[in-house]
Amino acid sequence: MDKHFIDKEEVEAIAEILYSGELFRYQSGEGLCQKFEKSIAEKLGVKYAHLVTSGTNALICSLIASGVGEGDEVLIPSYTFLATASAVLATGAIPVVCEVDEHLQLDLHHAKTMISDDTKAIIPVHMDGISCDMDNFQKFAEDNSLVLIEDACQSIFGTYKNKFLGTFGDFGCFSFNKDKIITSGDGGLVVTNSREMYEKICCISDGAYSISPHHKDFFTEIDPFLGYSMRVSELTGAMLNIQLKKADLILEKYRERKKIFTDKLSDLKNIKVLCGSDPQGDCGITVYLSCSETNLCNELGKYLRSKRIIAVQPSMRPGHVVWKWGKLLNKSAFLDQRRNPYLKSPKNYDYSAFNYLSSMDNISKTLRIEIDIHWSLEEVESIVAAIKEFKL
Repeated sequence: MDKHFIDKEEVEAIAEILYSGELFRYQSGEGLCQKFEKSIAEKLGVKYAHLVTSGTNALICSLIASGVGEGDEVLIPSYTFLATASAVLATGAIPVVCEVDEHLQLDLHHAKTMISDDTKAIIPVHMDGISCDMDNFQKFAEDNSLVLIEDACQSIFGTYKNKFLGTFGDFGCFSFNKDKIITSGDGGLVVTNSREMYEKICCISDGAYSISPHHKDFFTEIDPFLGYSMRVSELTGAMLNIQLKKADLILEKYRERKKIFTDKLSDLKNIKVLCGSDPQGDCGITVYLSCSETNLCNELGKYLRSKRIIAVQPSMRPGHVVWKWGKLLNKSAFLDQRRNPYLKSPKNYDYSAFNYLSSMDNISKTLRIEIDIHWSLEEVESIVAAIKEFKL
């Protein structure tokens, strides 16, 4: 069984839809996608939830609905999956990449220096199941009149002060990719408490939404408009309804294993386990070992890998740090002054590595261990023992 505990329930739910022939998500009655949207909105404590084809498209929907467009700037962290940046580019806006702090989260002190008259939004990213300090992000967004979009694609059902991640901002975005906490193979979700934004998201995600006979009485806040193609099928809804029932069990198992790391390693002098801004709300899917210096981190990583424990710096992933994906931004037509007539003023957007030395330092001192939900508790204890045995 895989980490999502996929079994005959998902198989039977998908088979039922296939045999029924009702694969299209919009129907005269409540379909499975709509059922899931209602269920997850209730669980998260938000008014509206809408399925799309990916977490990236969830971000794109949120940006477009909030009015972000050509030449606008959006603050994002230097440590995030490249989809956060590509979503901004897809709207014609400009990703303004900020340093990350010692907790590997967007550094608001640096962000303050990056704001301009063109800045319209900020996207805090809850990486690897670990929460950002949403009190500070809410205040920062409010003080600077910015749209707040939470990228919680890797942290669904994580919490901050007993409130679910993705529910603090104007929008929350989630992913159901195969690597996420619950999955439908791929897929995404946007949540909001604004009826106006919800109606916009429905239009943006589906070019034909506004002309569907099923939606003739839907619009109360906006005049419907032509959108894009981000619509999922009932197969997605069928699988996610089953996965949602398993979410609490999945999180319980992840957190049980993460707790062993945090409890048993709390007494180390030069190594600490990072748990974000609210350890109680940590999803438990990843262990960050923050070392006092880079050399120590390198030696610890070598030692653990010699024990067949996969522990590497987060920057080893090719798509998660700006000094690896930033070169793609530099090649984007959106950032070429000669080809982009929308920019309000000539600017030099430079994503070179030397602009993110603080982020590089913080990440180079950190080891990432991805928790396997099927590790026995004894296996977790043995990994912890290996870390404690390392000679500092």
